Amino acid sequence: MGTETQTKGAQTVFRAVGLLKQIAEHHPAGIALGALAQTAELDRATAYRLASSLVESGLVERDPHKVYRLGLGAMQLGLAAMKGAPILERCRPFMQRLARRTEDTASWWCATATMAIACCPKKARFRSRR
Repeated sequence: MGTETQTKGAQTVFRAVGLLKQIAEHHPAGIALGALAQTAELDRATAYRLASSLVESGLVERDPHKVYRLGLGAMQLGLAAMKGAPILERCRPFMQRLARRTEDTASWWCATATMAIACCPKKARFRSRR
C-alpha cells in the first residue's frame, strides 16, 4: 500500500481508505475482490473484511456478481464536500458576473476520465431590453 508515513495505530483506517480509492478508480465498472486485494497489496481475507465494512457503511456496494462499486454514501460525502469547497467560493462571483455579462448560463466543470460534473452553474437573469 505504499511506504508513506502513517499515524500510529491507524493501519486499518489507511487500508480501508486505500480500498475505497481503488474502488473509486474502477467506478462505475467495478472491481472484483481478487483484483482489489492485489492492487491494495492485501491478502484476500483482509480485503474482504475491509470491503464488507465499507459495504455496511454504505460507502461501497457489492453486486450479486461480487463486484464492488461506490455506494450512495460515497456520493453523499462527495456532494457535502462540494458545498464548501474553497475554490468554488472563490469562483462564484466570477461565474455570476460572467453569466450577467453574457446573458447566458456560465458553468465550471470538473472532469475525470469517466465523468464530468457541473460544479458552479450560474444562470443569467434576463431583463427585457426596450
